[in-house]
Amino acid sequence: MVKLHAPPASLVTIFGVVFTEIDRMSKSAVTGRYAAAAINMMAVIFYWWDMSDFCVKYHPYMKSDSNIRQQVVKALEANTLLQAPEIAVEVHDGHVTLTGFADKFYKKDLAKKTAREVEGIKSVHEDIRIVIADASRISDDEIQNRIARQFVKNFGNAHHDIKSIVKDGCIWLEGRLKWKYQKDLAGECISGIDGIKTIENNITVPDTIDAAISEKDVFAAIYGDHSITSDIRIEIVGNRVILKGSVENVDQKNLVTRLVRTVPGVKEIENFLFAQRAS
Repeated sequence: MVKLHAPPASLVTIFGVVFTEIDRMSKSAVTGRYAAAAINMMAVIFYWWDMSDFCVKYHPYMKSDSNIRQQVVKALEANTLLQAPEIAVEVHDGHVTLTGFADKFYKKDLAKKTAREVEGIKSVHEDIRIVIADASRISDDEIQNRIARQFVKNFGNAHHDIKSIVKDGCIWLEGRLKWKYQKDLAGECISGIDGIKTIENNITVPDTIDAAISEKDVFAAIYGDHSITSDIRIEIVGNRVILKGSVENVDQKNLVTRLVRTVPGVKEIENFLFAQRAS
């Protein structure tokens, strides 16, 4: 196929705005079909004009594995909490695999979440090993004490419902809690403790929820954080909360998910919020 000369910069800018809006529409169940057709048509135009860089920027599904890898590496390096040079990134057909080493358990999940924020990724598999320097090693008893303090801090009297077993830095959590967000919180609140190598969360929660989710509670959780000022719409379907609207950036989008997860009765969250910018 013969390619045309590149279009003027002003036209590229206009296409960028239009393409971004179409991509936003494609996330809607109502307009998604029409947006997909428009995306395919514009993709052909971009090919004729040899606008490969433009496609990579505005259409994540056109990114090559090398493009994705480059952006994941850049995202990991930008996160000052991670040891990016010690994390290797491999990409195959849009699927990302993270390997390497970290000195704290929470960095495994942080690296995975950071990679997921890169557009065009189909999945992220994490196989990062925790390597603890001799100078940073602490006893299992001390780890157990620190876990207990975190559970008291985050669960109050409910900490009695959680049992933790520590063996050579490996953690097993058992017990029964009322809400799924509590189970998730149990693992998250201890993930930053020094000396932890693995966490296996076997805490159980009821299959059925006694109380319905309150819309008032969801909005109170979201707007209780004063950094959230944009208009957010919610739908409640059983124990699932669907989020729609827009927020300022990806960090706020992730923050809203965490806030909603604290609402009693919430077992599943579908976050369709549109982030106006990456950060």
